[in-house]
Amino acid sequence: MMVRKYLYNTTTFVTPCLSSFTKNYVNANVKNVKGIFNKSCKRVRTRCTKVNAKKIEIGSRFVIANHKVPNEYINGSKKNFFSSILTKKMSIASSCASLPPVQSDYAPKGKTTNVNGLDVYWAIPDSFAEAKTKNAVIICYDIFGFHENVKQFCDILGSQGFLVALPDYLQGNYWTTEKFKNEGHQLGKWLGENAPPEKVLQFTTPVVKQLREEHKVQNIGYIGFCWGGMIAAKHCKDPAFDACILIHPGMLTTEDFKDSQCPIAFLPSKDEPDLESQFVKDPVLTSKPFASKIVHRRFDLHHGFAGARGNFKDSANVEAVNEVISICVNFLNENLGVIY
Repeated sequence: MMVRKYLYNTTTFVTPCLSSFTKNYVNANVKNVKGIFNKSCKRVRTRCTKVNAKKIEIGSRFVIANHKVPNEYINGSKKNFFSSILTKKMSIASSCASLPPVQSDYAPKGKTTNVNGLDVYWAIPDSFAEAKTKNAVIICYDIFGFHENVKQFCDILGSQGFLVALPDYLQGNYWTTEKFKNEGHQLGKWLGENAPPEKVLQFTTPVVKQLREEHKVQNIGYIGFCWGGMIAAKHCKDPAFDACILIHPGMLTTEDFKDSQCPIAFLPSKDEPDLESQFVKDPVLTSKPFASKIVHRRFDLHHGFAGARGNFKDSANVEAVNEVISICVNFLNENLGVIY
């Protein structure tokens, strides 16, 4: 069993491969599902019950469980609860303007260099040069830019063997809490002027080139936070990327996924709409050869919890970010280097 400790002052998070776990759970002759949940729930026969357990054990595997569980799963009539958790969806949050970025005392471990006129923060594993399989991830931050929370996220992924690149797409011109107060209605216009998707896509090209030529990277994934989630969706059509992950994303449209050529993981917060029917179940994605690899996990935290608005001193926030990282690591490991 694989154990990783991700953020400071957290409990150890046990992270089996999610796809293997789901398969194991669905196919195994597990103990009575009702009995498993009865150990953790007082009101197991209500229509929708909150599971408060930190872990549910099934055989030798564990999963963090803090979801609303339909009664049909609690009473044992269905065994695909965890599969259902991993295949739901998301969009834009109304809380985007109400939550400022948190202050962070994290000291980033990476370095920043200039690539074709664009600053890029790098998290490079010490052993990367000797790695037989060289996997990389490009990350797009949220509108608050080069925040330490996002750099910490990069450093953690780097510790898992990925070479991580965080381009400064906004080139130092970040959105601020003050702008929300005075110019909130201008955000869309501001993004259109400062970071239209076509401009961001052009910025990505030399970063990919450097990954390939200087670091000999073979496989690349893409991760985006909030506004960056929309940018990640735009990158799904680029054959340079084998997997795209959208963390509490906003401003998504069905058009973003028509030309997608790689699996997508949707990781929304409680503030995004439920996008399962809007995107995951849409024929645009269900018809794709990688449809079975699409992941969805909705988190019961505010929009931005894994990025600049995340409070990494709050235990619930840290636990959720740990799970986001676990999903990202497993999703990338499962899909990088795979052609669908």
